[in-house]
Amino acid sequence: MSGGTDQAARLEAFLHEQIPPAQAMQLHVAELSSGRIRVEAPVARANINLHGTAFAGSIYSISTLAAWGLTYHSLQQAGLQADIVLGEGHIRYKRPIIGDIIAETAFSADELEVFIETLKRDGKAALHAVVEISDQNAVGAINKLKLV
Repeated sequence: MSGGTDQAARLEAFLHEQIPPAQAMQLHVAELSSGRIRVEAPVARANINLHGTAFAGSIYSISTLAAWGLTYHSLQQAGLQADIVLGEGHIRYKRPIIGDIIAETAFSADELEVFIETLKRDGKAALHAVVEISDQNAVGAINKLKLV
């Protein structure tokens, strides 16, 4: 296994253990690197609504877990520990998600540097994430989050 794959597997195991809905939604950390994450979950079973498409609550939760997971990973990479909480979230649903739910977000090196330096200096910091949630066809939702 490559380092990125090991890190993704460790983050996925941590999320399943510490945040039980992640396991119930069958969240899978498909890609993880410095400043970027992609998580996936099936629409079937735990994440389906009465229309046979992705349940809006699952879409929101999976996108939040993607941003939270990337923030957690970024802190670990910097050798820091901090409580991470969702301060704000604004989602816009654009179209139904039919296939697997795919949530992706990224932080630039500059964003991460400011976040880490502010956290070290002030003991608190905020990081803004824009998470695109899609299926195999197109973006179905955009979630703008503030993690503090």
